Amino acid sequence: MKLAEPPSVYNVEYEYERNKEIEQADLNNQKRNTDIILTSSNGSAYKLSVDNSGNLSASALTASSGSGGSGVAYNSGLYGQGTYG
Repeated sequence: MKLAEPPSVYNVEYEYERNKEIEQADLNNQKRNTDIILTSSNGSAYKLSVDNSGNLSASALTASSGSGGSGVAYNSGLYGQGTYG
C-alpha cells in the first residue's frame, strides 16, 4: 500500500480519510492463523489446508443454515461472502 504524502499542516479531515483507507485495506488482508477460503466461479467454497509435510489440500464447504453454528464466516471480495461449515 502506498499512501499519499501528508499535508505540511495537520488536517483533521485528511487524518480521518487516511485512517479510513488504512482500516479498509486491513479488512481486505488475510490474517495469520485464520482459515483461507476460496470460492469458485460457480460460488462453491473451499477451505485450504496444509499438513506437516507441506501437502496442500482443499475441502469443499457447504453453506450452513441459520446462525450460531460452527461455520467459518468470511466477508471479503477476495474470499466471497457468507458463512460455511
